[in-house]
Amino acid sequence: MVKSGFLRQEAVRVGGADVVPIEFTASLLSSQEQFHYSDDEEDMTFIRVDMGGISAGKAKRVIYQLVDRLETVFPADEDTPAGGVDPGAVISVVSVEQGWPSA
Repeated sequence: MVKSGFLRQEAVRVGGADVVPIEFTASLLSSQEQFHYSDDEEDMTFIRVDMGGISAGKAKRVIYQLVDRLETVFPADEDTPAGGVDPGAVISVVSVEQGWPSA
């Protein structure tokens, strides 16, 4: 969606009207019931960062994961990018591998 321009904040001309793509996308998707949570669904955000590179002359790979479940009045996907992580969020280092990638 990003590469297609659906999340752009600059208006584009459509049929003689100025339309802001991200506002159009949000309006279209939020109007569809399939994108609403039902009472038995859990709101959560999952972020995984997989990094590899050279540290102190040695190859190193580190994987971090964050799981943020709804613990506040804000949905998890609004809470995490805003800078705050719920107190119940689980942040873990999944693995640290020395010598990756193999030579």
